Amino acid sequence: MVKLIKGDKGIYAALIILLLLSFIGVLTTYPTTVGVGKVMIEHAAFVVLGLIVVFTFEYINYKGKLFRNLMFVACILSLLSIILLYTPMGIGAAKAVRTLRLGGFSIQPVEFAKVFVLIYLCFVCNEKINEINSSWKYFILYILIPVGVLGAMCLERQGLSSTAIMVVAVFVLLLITPIKKQYIWTVVGVGILVLLLYIIFDGERNITWLKRILGVFNKEKIVGDPVNAIGRGGFFGTFFGEGKVKEFLINIDSDFVFSAFVEEGGIILGTFIILIYVVIMLRIAKIVLSTNDLFGKYLVYSLGVLIILQAAVHILVCIGIAPETGQQLPFVSKGGSSMLSMCLAMGIIQGVAIRNVNLNNKLS
Repeated sequence: MVKLIKGDKGIYAALIILLLLSFIGVLTTYPTTVGVGKVMIEHAAFVVLGLIVVFTFEYINYKGKLFRNLMFVACILSLLSIILLYTPMGIGAAKAVRTLRLGGFSIQPVEFAKVFVLIYLCFVCNEKINEINSSWKYFILYILIPVGVLGAMCLERQGLSSTAIMVVAVFVLLLITPIKKQYIWTVVGVGILVLLLYIIFDGERNITWLKRILGVFNKEKIVGDPVNAIGRGGFFGTFFGEGKVKEFLINIDSDFVFSAFVEEGGIILGTFIILIYVVIMLRIAKIVLSTNDLFGKYLVYSLGVLIILQAAVHILVCIGIAPETGQQLPFVSKGGSSMLSMCLAMGIIQGVAIRNVNLNNKLS
């Protein structure tokens, strides 16, 4: 089995640890023992499918025609799935229609869109950079319109947090490309303009975000508060199954799973989880520095930023530094769309790692 794994071993070790922790997370955040078996089976199915996705994209050559064709189809399907959120197939509360119902299955299209928009930009910045830098019209055609339209649709359907993470990842990717800096600041300006329009015309959800921001400064001791759950855990935790926050918070197995872990496993477990993401970040950085071609560098850098950024936002929310965003902890939180999209990103990163001659020595 070890011989079949050709990607970065440090990343694989970290990934397996996080996936194992995800099973503990499901058990420790489920409020009762009734029906937990069904939930575990469902989660296990997504974990297995996620690993299949990782191994599959590790073996698909990111420079080849197959990868290009798959990503083209995936980008089109991702865009169509977001458009379908505007139909009766989209389900959610008020304007926050995040989930698409397809028969007996449901997906969150924005989770995949965050990955595919970065892959699209990697292709464009690698192959069309001379055209883009030669004229504003190519920048508008290849970057501003696709990213702007997708970002606006995600903002209107999914809300601010997921769109903000996507836009930040796009911005960070563009910074390392040879694209003209005035183009990058144009993207920033358009993003700010769209955000202002969102604030002006979507008052209902803005009130929700205002309450969340004010909640960061509210120090009242509430049993169901994720920050106070961390405080109750202390250094060693209350022990698994003894936590109280799961009885009060909805979506704790996805949106606040880090709080549940620290409440029951203590600061020790919380620190351990953070260190795992630090390991992933450092290994990804080594792959970026050791990759020979720009396209591979762009892929690893942008997808790595997305994974680490989402993990950081989740943890910052749970420790009370950031307002509630609904962002899941990569590879740990329960949720099929997030699990599969993050595994896709990791598989592509590993696929780049095994196809660069300098990695044999530098990643050992």
